Order: sequence, then structure tokens, then C-alpha cells
Amino acid sequence: MWTPSLHEAPRLLTSLSPFASAFASYAPLRLAACKEGAMTLRPSMDRYGVAPDTLAHKLPPLRPSARVDETDRRRPPSLNRFKTRVGTRSGLLPILPARWCGRRQKRRAKARAKTTFGEMVIRIGWDKNNMSAYDAFLATLVRGGQPDEALNFLKVMKGKNCLPGIKFFANALDILVKSGDAKHAVELWDLMVVESGLVPNLVMYNAIIALVCNERDFEAAYRLLDAMPFHGAFPDSLTYNTIFECLVRNRKAKEAEKFFGEMRKNEMSLSRSNRVAAIKMFFEEFDPAAAMEVWNCAAEERGEWDEECANELLVGLASLERLSEVRRFADEMIDMGVHLRSATMDKLESALSKGRRRECFDHIERRVKRG
Repeated sequence: MWTPSLHEAPRLLTSLSPFASAFASYAPLRLAACKEGAMTLRPSMDRYGVAPDTLAHKLPPLRPSARVDETDRRRPPSLNRFKTRVGTRSGLLPILPARWCGRRQKRRAKARAKTTFGEMVIRIGWDKNNMSAYDAFLATLVRGGQPDEALNFLKVMKGKNCLPGIKFFANALDILVKSGDAKHAVELWDLMVVESGLVPNLVMYNAIIALVCNERDFEAAYRLLDAMPFHGAFPDSLTYNTIFECLVRNRKAKEAEKFFGEMRKNEMSLSRSNRVAAIKMFFEEFDPAAAMEVWNCAAEERGEWDEECANELLVGLASLERLSEVRRFADEMIDMGVHLRSATMDKLESALSKGRRRECFDHIERRVKRG
């Protein structure tokens, strides 16, 4: 089809359309020979005064031919020859990093991406119009376990006023969070947000706060929490509960008590699991006042978690021999209709089995039996 066209109507081949049609006849076929045939059409474009520019390489029928896979190694030389021919007149180079980023062999992909990226910068300089290529290159480094190099390139790009936007930042942050890399995630955050003014959303804030909390970096968590309103990302219940959970898990009783007070001021409720864990931790750290405050908060909301909190509170008070509080809270709970479990009653009996303490247990037992 193509050869007769060359001989019969050369005067008509003055635009990209005939070449696109010819490429389309090759590209759907999976045979290497057909794809090589598509590559051989490119020299013909110059012959008929059609420049093999960026548009030619972005034509959907041609783009599959430009991909390099492991089953056909004859095309890279062809692609390289064409790259040399079009030089700086074409937008081909910005397309290539995305091609290498899709390769399965990560080592080769990273090496080729670095080479092509460097060549692109040398040939055509830094240009915001090539941001998609920059994003693909940086994403390759982050996914490939080279966040240090990605950060170094980002610093250079910042100086060239070519820093990527929120899409790259969100993807890179997600990769680092999932891999548990708090160090590089914070460095990326500081570079993109603190130094460059990018505005993250609530989901991104919650993700990095959870990450630094898992690393016990409470200073960073508080810093991020304080910065949220300035970006219009106001902390929600998940934000506060993430930090509180980490404080409880690491037995930071004083800090947890203070943070709980801040939560109440901001009308934020503790999650069910955090309430139970907090009451238990406060008793173990000999801070019954904080434990009772958590229960009071739970009692005000009258949620499904009341039963667990109630049982944990009574056992904790009994272990510290706070008899008056045990009796008062038990009466209050029974009046509210909270069910005291048999396991809780057994623990209370064990802790209140002698002397005056026995009278306290007998009183609670009679109330439970009466319902």
C-alpha cells in the first residue's frame, strides 16, 4: 500500500496525514518486522518535506512502535538514529524518559532514564513544557529506591524554576509512606511545601503525620499539625486520633493527657480503641485522674464503647484501691444501663476480697443482680 503511494502520488505527501495512515497499518500488528517497517517510514518523511517533529512521534499509531520491549532488540538503534537526526528540533527527548520508566528491568530503566534525562537537559535545556518528562524521571528514581537522587534532582530543578507540581508530589509521597521511609518523606515535604510553597491537602497531611508518628517523631507531628490551618487543611478526627494513639502506644502519659485536653477544646472525640487503650495506659502509669476524664468524655457521648471503657475503668480503680471512686462509678454505670461483664466482676472480686474492700464489692454485686 505504501510503495505505490510513493510512486503514484509523491506530490500529495506533504503532510503528516498520509504518514499517520501508513503508521496505523503497521502499528496494530505485533510482529517485529511490521514495527520495523513503521520505523523505515521515518526517513521518507524528510524526502517529501514532512518534518519528523514532536507531533509525528506523538501520533497514537506511532507511539507503540517507539516502545522498547525485551522481545525485540532491533528497535533501540533505530530509535537512537532517529533521535540523532531530529536533534533539538523535536520534542522526542521529553517523551523518552516515560518510555524507559515503563520498563520491567528496573536497573536498566533507571540507568537509561538518567542518561536520557541528562541528554535532554544538555540538548534542549530546562523547560516547564517538559514537566511530564521530569515527573516520569523523578518517579522512576523514587520507585526504584533512590529517593536521595530524586531529592538532589529536585533541588537542581527548583533552582531552574522547573519544580514539579502536586501530582508528582502526591505520588512520590504515597510511595515513601507505603515504604515507611519517614526520613525522605519529611525531606521531600520540606522541599516541596515549606521551601517551595506547594499546598498539600488533608489526605497528604494525615499520611505524613501517621508516618512520622510511627517513627516516634512527635516534634515533626506537632509541627505538621500546627501548619495545617495555613494551607486550608484543617485537622480532623483522624489527624488527632493518629497522634493520640501514638502517644498512648509509647506510654507518653503526660503528653497524652495534655493532647487530650487540646482535643476536647477543639471538639474532637477519641476513637473507641483509643479510649480503651488510654484508660488502661493511664492506670498503668498511675494517672487515674486522666483515666477518669477519658471515661467522663465517653459517658457524655453514650456510645457503643461505654461498656469497654467502663469495665476498664472499674478494674483500674480497684487495682489502686480507690474504693470510693469504684463504688461511685459502678453505681453511675449501672444507672446508665452499662453491662458489667462477668470477667470484670471476677477481677473486682479478686481486688476487693478483704476487709472494707469486700463491702464495696458486695454492694456492686447486689446492684448488678437487681439489674
